[in-house]
Amino acid sequence: MPLPDTCPGCSFNYDDLRTGYTFAEVRAMLWIDSSNPEDWRYKMRGSVLGFWRELKQAMWKEHLDLCKEAENDPLPF
Repeated sequence: MPLPDTCPGCSFNYDDLRTGYTFAEVRAMLWIDSSNPEDWRYKMRGSVLGFWRELKQAMWKEHLDLCKEAENDPLPF
């Protein structure tokens, strides 16, 4: 099931979410310190952007889960 583009809890939009990473930082995350070339990951533009998208989707899912949890457990006053 696809995730919604807008958070039902706080109305925050997926397009407004920023990971806080630069292209170079995401590319560096793909680095694998191994002498075996079979362990290495491609670090071309498409690979970096795809991994960056995975990071953003994980952050979005975490945001949705936290908002849902906050709705179900309001602060006691």
